[in-house]
Order: sequence, then C-alpha cells, then structure tokens
Amino acid sequence: MNHSQFEQWLRALPRDRSCNSNLVIPLLQSVDFFGDPSQVSAWLDRLPLGIAIYQKDGRAAFLNQVARDMIGIAPCTFSDISLDTAPDTALNTAPDTTVPICPIFQAGTGRLYAPEALPISRALRGESCTADDLEIRRAERTVLLEARAVPLCNGQGEVLGCVVVFQDITLRRQTERSLVTQNHALRSEITQKTEALHHQKIETQALLDAIPDLIFRVSDQGIYLSYLKTNHLIDLIPPEVNPVGMRVSQLLPKEVAQRKLHYLRAAFATQQIQVYEQQVWFGDRLQHEEVRIVPYSPTEALTMIRDVTDRKSAEDALRQSEARFRAAFDHSAVGSSITALNGQILAVNAACCDLLGYTEAELRSLTFQAVSHPEDLAADLAMVQELIDGKRNSFQMEKRYIRKSGEITWALLSVSLVRDAQQNPLYLLAQMQNITRQKRAEEMLIRANQELEALVNIDGLTQIANRRRFDQHLKQEWNRLLREQQFLSLILFDVDEFKRFNDHYGHQEGDDCLQKLAEVAKCVAQRPADLVARYGGEEFGVILPNTDMVGGRAIAEKIRLGIQALGIRHECSRVAQVVTVSLGVTSQIPTSTQTIEVLMAQADQALYNAKRRGRNRTAVYRDFDMP
Repeated sequence: MNHSQFEQWLRALPRDRSCNSNLVIPLLQSVDFFGDPSQVSAWLDRLPLGIAIYQKDGRAAFLNQVARDMIGIAPCTFSDISLDTAPDTALNTAPDTTVPICPIFQAGTGRLYAPEALPISRALRGESCTADDLEIRRAERTVLLEARAVPLCNGQGEVLGCVVVFQDITLRRQTERSLVTQNHALRSEITQKTEALHHQKIETQALLDAIPDLIFRVSDQGIYLSYLKTNHLIDLIPPEVNPVGMRVSQLLPKEVAQRKLHYLRAAFATQQIQVYEQQVWFGDRLQHEEVRIVPYSPTEALTMIRDVTDRKSAEDALRQSEARFRAAFDHSAVGSSITALNGQILAVNAACCDLLGYTEAELRSLTFQAVSHPEDLAADLAMVQELIDGKRNSFQMEKRYIRKSGEITWALLSVSLVRDAQQNPLYLLAQMQNITRQKRAEEMLIRANQELEALVNIDGLTQIANRRRFDQHLKQEWNRLLREQQFLSLILFDVDEFKRFNDHYGHQEGDDCLQKLAEVAKCVAQRPADLVARYGGEEFGVILPNTDMVGGRAIAEKIRLGIQALGIRHECSRVAQVVTVSLGVTSQIPTSTQTIEVLMAQADQALYNAKRRGRNRTAVYRDFDMP
C-alpha cells in the first residue's frame, strides 16, 4: 500500500467505537514493515487503535501513540527498528514466556494473565487469536482491553514477529453490564406486574363473589337493565321472574317503589350517590335494607341493596347496653371514670367529682396522673401496663388522690381494661370507693397499737427498753448470731450504793439519777441493733450484737466514764463523792449446746466480780470466774 492508498483508506476508517481490529488487521498485514520505518511509524500513529509490533524473540519493536497513551509509557520511535534488529529492553522476553510491556491481569479475577496464554505469545507461535478479557491497571483507573494478534511471516511462512491491535473496551463493558442489569430489572418488573395483574384478577373475582349486595343496573326511566345474581335475589324477586326490562313499579311493593324512584331522580339530577334505608316485610319477617344508588352516566345508575337486619339488631342491642351502662355509670354511688390509655380522663360521674373536688369539665382536662399522689403513681402505672400487655384482666389497690383543695383522699381503686373485637385495648374503666375514714381509723388503730407496744416494751421511768423487751431482743439476736456464727456481747451494770443515795436524797432524786444514767448508756450504745434496757431497779443491761469481748469492754468503760462524768453528787457513797456504776461484760459466739441463761449468768458473775473488787469498775468474764 502506498501513501495515497493509505490516506484514502484512513479517511474511510470510522473514528468512533465501531472502529475495530477487523478493519485494521487487513491493512497491517499489507504494510511493508521492512520498508521506510519513519513512514510506517507515521502511518501507525494515525490509526485510532492501539498498535504494538513484536519481534519473533518476544521483544516489543514499536507501540503507536494510542497504545502508549493507553498503557502510559514514554514515547518511542520506529526509526532504525526492524523485525530483524530491535533495541534491547528489559521489558522484552523470549517468545514462549512473553511478558507484556505492562502487567496484564485477567479481567475481574485480580490474577495476572498467564504469559503463555497472552495473544502476543500465541501469535509468535504462529496463531492468530483474539482475547477480550485483558485488564491493565493505571494509577487513576482500571482499563479493560480487547486485543487481536496476528503473526507476521516472510515468503516462506516463517514467523518474523507479530502485530497486536488492541482497544479500550471499558465503556463498552460498562454499557453491557448496565444493559444486563436493566434487562434483569425489566424482566423482574414485567414478572411482578404480570403476577400483580393475575392476583388483581383473582382478587376482583373473589370480591365480586363475596359481595353480599343485590346489584341492579337501572335506567333513568326506572327500568332494570341488568343485575348481578346473588343468593339474596330471591328475597325480592321470585326465581322464575327475570327483572330485566321491567320497571321498578312493576317489581316492588308500591311504597318501596315510590321511595326508590324518588332517590333515583335525585341521583340523576345531582349525579351524586344517594343512600337510604328501607324496611320490607317478607312474610312475618321484617327485613332492614340499606340502598345505595350510584349514578355513573346521565342515564344509568347502579343500585345496591344490602340486608342490614343483623346490623340493626346489633345497633339496637348496643344502644340499650350503652343506655344501661350510662345509667349505672352516672348514678353509681362509687366514683367512676373512663380514661384513655395515656391517662387522659374522658368521662367521670358525679361521685368521682365529689371524691376529687373538681367539676366534670375540670377533670376532663386532666390526666389521672395529675390527681394521683406521687408515691402511689408508679405502682398504679405498672399495673396499668400489665393490663395493656394482657398479663392481668383487672387490678385493685388502695391509692391516695390529691383533691383540688390539696387534701389527700384515700380510695379503693378497681381498674379494668376495655378491648375491641380484635382485642386491641381501647380505654380504662375505673371505680374509686372513698375509704378515707377507714384509712384514718386504721391509722388510729396502728398508733394505738404502737402506743400499747410502747407501754408493754418501754420502761415508764427511763423511756428505754424494759425487761420484757430486753428478753425478746436478746433471744432474737442470739438466734440470728447462732446462724451467722458471730460474737454477741452482754453488759450488766448497776448503781453503786444506790440505796444510800435514795435514803439520803429521796426517791425523786433517785428517779432523776436513773433517767440520766439511761440517757448516757443510750448515747454510747447507739447502733441500730444495740439495745439498752432497765433490767430491774437500779440494774441495767446492754445487748451488743456483732461485738467481741474487746469491743464489749470498751463500750462498758465508755458508759462507766460517761456516768462518772455526770458528777451527780453522792455524799453517802463509800466509793466516790459522785454516782458511779459497776459493770460486768461477757462475750461469746452462740452455739447449739449453750443457752441464753449461760450468757446471763456469765455477765452477772462478771458484775459480781466488779463489785467485789471495789466497785466503780468494769470486769470481764473469764471461765474460771464461775463458782
């Protein structure tokens, strides 16, 4: 091919994606690559496809401008390059293991293309081939390539090299994938719409089959044009009668026909749906019917007749039930309310208004939370939630309400939940019985019992525990510490020379003295489980749970020193010029083989030892102390 032929061919070559290797390969096979290299280079650079020339040893001899741009390598020249001699380059290899100028991957796999399977290698082995699964990776993007390689042979058929034509098919593949996706989406949409139409047809037929109405098509002249057969047709029309072509006045009783014609005229005049009810006697049975006239043109309408006898009966029964409920609700002596699930008060009776001190209008603007005592609200709300969740059918509780005046009112609250036919919760029905007087009486009884308990367990003079309470508490703590295997300490103490004090100062001063001593002991032994008691006369006992001997002796000494520090004069005492006490302490871990009586005897022995050793002192029990 000469220069003018090439120019003519090049002008005819398409410049878009339709230009492919099938158009270019025939030209390349006719090119004399052994001719003028500069002319060949110029020709190949003008082609819109990537062109690569390889020598028979697998080394690249030339890449045109499109190929260089596509692969991203520096320009090279075809000058002084022939298929017999080519510049040495590290990118070239032997034909059986041809490595491309840049890494080539098998598209979509992430794996390098096998060198022996590359179109270059196959062409150098004398095979013309095409591959469209080549992928090169540029820094900025991935390029998909289609390549066609053909061998270049001399006159004797010897392979001298090969030419590879390749083009970027990235956009084409994206378009193909997009078309496939669109095709799948379109097929899916068609399938869905086909199924929807099928279901719609089934639903429409089922709907028509399920319609309980008697349906007629009627003209503006009152003539029946057609009808939809149903089981209800025999109610108005004998089986042997065909109503088509008959007038309304011919088919229906006179009063029923006149009323129907009246509404037919209204429907055609206004072109609006007309609905009315009628009563028809069938033998001794009165049937309630709802008639709906639907005009769909100036001269034709559909009339639909539905038997609503059961509905009417249900409505009448419901009205009677509601009337009975309203009468019971309004006139009940017990406060009653209807409350929404969120607590909004919907209705109240007069008794409820009296209970809370609000008017009906005021209560309907409030929630039950607003009139509830804060301390009772959490329990109330928790049980309401259990009602809603279906965990209980009703609940009852004693609850405090806050009246409009701010007073607290007690009520016995009973609540149930009303549900609809589908068991969905609708509202709460509550009854509130005023039990304020009862609660006050209970509180008075509790106070009286507490006072009685105090009289039974408290020493009247010193206002500390008496002997009865002392014995109860000691037994209680003994049993507890027996289980826990912890120490229990006991202190017994009495006033030194107290008879002389009474004889000298009088019983009133003696009583005052005992009260002061009790107060000191209470201030020292003040833990919740500690107990100070008047054991008898001028003798006191102190119970110290979870306290060993060291702790018990320390408490006893604090009591002794505290009483001495009071400085109550005792001029007749042979111990000191002020009131003093002697104390005995014992401590042990209760066991099943010992008794409380042993503990008491040990404390009493320790007290005896304190007195024997001179009084105004603390003595602790030792095993050898017992006689």
